[in-house]
Amino acid sequence: IIEAFVPGVIETELSVTATYKSVKISGKRKRHNVAELDHLKEEIYWGEFEREIILPHSVDVDEVEARLVLGVLTIRLPRIDIERTRIIKIKSS
Repeated sequence: IIEAFVPGVIETELSVTATYKSVKISGKRKRHNVAELDHLKEEIYWGEFEREIILPHSVDVDEVEARLVLGVLTIRLPRIDIERTRIIKIKSS
């Protein structure tokens, strides 16, 4: 599971791309019309962002799920066992 804090980013401005070995989160936080407000300090970055996370295990990209709730992006990445062993039944002709 990966959790990323993306406050102020709406679902349509967010993208998650997964490969078997990495996840890329990209998006854009749009600045609202706050010109009339007098800020002492802002602690939020406005504009485009991108982050790639290298995964310690291979994942099943067909089963990756992402959910955005209250500014928290949660990505579920089920592991895939690429080194698994399978016994093959031999058919007679």
